[in-house]
Amino acid sequence: MSYFLVKRAGILSTIQDIGRFGYKDIGITQSGAMDELAYNWCNKLLQNLHNTPLLEIAYGDFEIESFGNTTFAFCGGEVDIFLNNQKINLWQTYSINRGDILRVKFLKRGVRVYFGVSGGFIDKKVLGSYSVSIKEEIKRALKKEDKLFFKENKTFLKRFLKRELIPKYPNFLELRVVLGYESELFLKKEIESFFNEVYEIKSHSRMGYIFRANEGVFSSKIEIISNPIAFGAIQITKSGEPIVLLKEHQTIGGYPKIGSVIDIDCFRLSQLKEGDRVKFRLIELKEAIALSKKFHSFFV
Repeated sequence: MSYFLVKRAGILSTIQDIGRFGYKDIGITQSGAMDELAYNWCNKLLQNLHNTPLLEIAYGDFEIESFGNTTFAFCGGEVDIFLNNQKINLWQTYSINRGDILRVKFLKRGVRVYFGVSGGFIDKKVLGSYSVSIKEEIKRALKKEDKLFFKENKTFLKRFLKRELIPKYPNFLELRVVLGYESELFLKKEIESFFNEVYEIKSHSRMGYIFRANEGVFSSKIEIISNPIAFGAIQITKSGEPIVLLKEHQTIGGYPKIGSVIDIDCFRLSQLKEGDRVKFRLIELKEAIALSKKFHSFFV
């Protein structure tokens, strides 16, 4: 069977598909590709089926040697990638042959890049998904000397994404938000201030993004009983720090939730890093549903 031998595993390189669903009642979150836009484009360029497993490489510093022939593509943040010391482009398919070396440098802009091959990687499913979940120790990140198996494919078709469709990766984003029922626990002036402020990213992981508290925005000390959490939910901590929960979020939590960032903006958020900034913008539920449906119907 054909495979890639991992020579440098990078900081966090994991197999991901869209995610694992139907298990939150037993405490298992969805996981899956953090940036579904880049993930879906990678599969589309390779003419793979929707939900085909790819490799999510966070931060870069990744190197593999090929022991087979196939077609591959990279999509995601801005990074220098080399095939046998020849620099190649993202958002485009290439062929790789036995003995070739692929090297991914550290990302210059964005956080994650997706690496896919024709037909996807051969791996085992756990609870209906190929996705690694670091938090729950479902499978694991790649290590040096690991093997990534794939089906041999000597048929190459050059495909690329039009320049106008390639996503931009700025260091400032506007995130669209739908208010939740727990927003009624906050004062009106707190909600107004929340949407008027610009927030700086303090830290982030596959669980979520934590933003620095802006003084004077939240003064209420709200106590709630822990309850279920959805992808994109915005928790407000007792110190006033907003937390946007992403693919490996906990399934229940005890901080009040002011609302939820719409899914397609969560994908964009996952490419920001510490020190980058965001502003939240309120939209209606009807608009949020329409935007999400448009995105997912295009790729499915």
